[in-house]
Amino acid sequence: MAKTATNITTKACIDYLYLIGYKVWRNNNGAVYSVQRKSFLKNPNHLLGVPDIVGFSRINGRAIFVEIKTGKDKLSPAQSRFIAEAKESGCIALVVKDSSDLIEQMAKVNASDNVG
Repeated sequence: MAKTATNITTKACIDYLYLIGYKVWRNNNGAVYSVQRKSFLKNPNHLLGVPDIVGFSRINGRAIFVEIKTGKDKLSPAQSRFIAEAKESGCIALVVKDSSDLIEQMAKVNASDNVG
């Protein structure tokens, strides 16, 4: 994996989520390079908009989706729809710019989960 800002952030976020009780993995939804064809191939069966990190809480089973947006990256319409649908369904669905942002947002999630 190339050491881009997004890849470094993704790894840091995955590491943090593991530490706080989540089973998560990187979801590669992009095209894959074919050496034989010397071009990128899209998977015709992939679901548009699925975030970079996908998983669930090992404590309560709640699904979590985290989209990483570094620099000037913006959500695509498909990503915005996915995040909105996941939130409406009771999942944790976040868009973060770095691991500090994830830590702050997860603190808010945990605080709202403990209200009541």
